[in-house]
Amino acid sequence: MRREFEARLRSYVPASEPLEALRPFIIGAVSPELQRRLNQPVARAAVLIGLQEQSGEWSVVMTQRAEHLQNHPGQVAFPGGRIEVADPSIAAAALREAHEEIGLTPADVEVVAQIDDHITGTGFIVTPIVGFVAAEFVPVANADEVAAVFNVPLRAILDESLLKPVERDRFGTRFINYELQHQQHLIWGATAAMLATLRKIYYET
Repeated sequence: MRREFEARLRSYVPASEPLEALRPFIIGAVSPELQRRLNQPVARAAVLIGLQEQSGEWSVVMTQRAEHLQNHPGQVAFPGGRIEVADPSIAAAALREAHEEIGLTPADVEVVAQIDDHITGTGFIVTPIVGFVAAEFVPVANADEVAAVFNVPLRAILDESLLKPVERDRFGTRFINYELQHQQHLIWGATAAMLATLRKIYYET
């Protein structure tokens, strides 16, 4: 699995603009409000989609955000956060945040791709970085930011009966979005849309 998927990830060319990346998810016209949000986002952020092999099965490392956080409290997310001026690259920002949130050191990640940007309901434009995480990595959640760390099997993400499309209105625009129920966790919003993009890349030939 890894060899072919990694090859697809490494050759993937993300959309050059956030609106281009969102087009496959938009139903109908783009509203002036969405266009304004894309032109002037609240902030830019980076997240790490970490692929990890455990007991012969591939999975994605995910977090549940702490309830006291200002943005997206309690929601399921990838490790990540705001891109800071001092970050030398988008990937470096994602790795820094992953280290702060779950104790994942950059040495334990092989970064292989940057995929399409997504916009959150709070107006952040988020760039996902995909990397392979060392099998022996054991997360340590930073309680100031993360309530829980867990892995979602890749087979669940690839299953169209589990990661399912739903329609939502955001910023005056109708979107095709996705939802995935994994155990007690509901994955939705931009996070689920990123998983749908990952699935699309997996099945590309």
